[in-house]
Amino acid sequence: MITSNDVPWVPVGPRGRPRSVAISASGTTTTYTELVERVAALSTAFAQVGVRTGDRVAYLGPTTPHAVETFYASLALGADHVPLDPAMPPAMTASVAEDTSMIMVVVDPLHHDHIGPLSRRQIVLTSGRIPDALCEPLDYEAFLATGTRDTPPRRPLPGDPGVLMPAHPTGAAPVAFDHATVAGNIAELASLLEIDDEDTVAVATHAHTHPWSGWLAAAALSRGAHLLITDSRTVPGVLDDLVDSRAAVTALRANTLRAMTTCARWSSRGWFGPRRILCVDHPDDGLVRAWRERGTELVDVTRGLPTDVEAGHGPPLIGVAC
Repeated sequence: MITSNDVPWVPVGPRGRPRSVAISASGTTTTYTELVERVAALSTAFAQVGVRTGDRVAYLGPTTPHAVETFYASLALGADHVPLDPAMPPAMTASVAEDTSMIMVVVDPLHHDHIGPLSRRQIVLTSGRIPDALCEPLDYEAFLATGTRDTPPRRPLPGDPGVLMPAHPTGAAPVAFDHATVAGNIAELASLLEIDDEDTVAVATHAHTHPWSGWLAAAALSRGAHLLITDSRTVPGVLDDLVDSRAAVTALRANTLRAMTTCARWSSRGWFGPRRILCVDHPDDGLVRAWRERGTELVDVTRGLPTDVEAGHGPPLIGVAC
């Protein structure tokens, strides 16, 4: 079994059987061994282009395996991981880049319109090429391959930077979390998951724009779970993915859960939904009862968890945008 003691690059590392599936997304899978190898190579590649403790490394795009790898690789160096919201206008992305002094951005090609305003920074493109780009972004896999040379491992200190949540159009102020806080939140979420090895934990692709989505993924991987990243863009689609994957746990917003109760699949006789859902914005008693009758427990994760970001005052803590 791979344990956190084997991977000094993250405060709460993956803890799964080496050949077991760690992450599945869009028909592709990554084992725990592959995840450890890819994150180690990515953090080395970051270091080789000059990323150091206290620097800011951003990710712009939906939750994907690349997002998980970037999250871990940033923490490996004691750098701040900065999750950028692709729904922001490019000009606002540029403003955030200036305010946070980020030096590197990993970008999903779906959001190529943001690249021009970011062109003075090093950019790694997760896949494909962008015509008429104002810069020459690095290809993710080629960049990853440059980090395979041996480098001395670094164990970040608890007070090192961890995650920086930038200012948001809703008016939420920037919030920073050091390694100790990130580790504590991941451990707390892991205890709320109540899963066994190789249970499936589902995360929707729109969840990346708040650090809690990264912490949820890390919490699942720290328990040896199979992390399912669903790319469905509708409420019925997310529900279908949850049911078909037999996910044990997921995390969603209350308005998404209400919308799911109107779907035909939810009321069907063959229902087999997740046994536990972490709800991020105070579900009302009626919603809790409705899901309990379907065999699913709703847990309000906004109560008692150590965070400076309140639901309703910025982007969702965990969840999907649908």
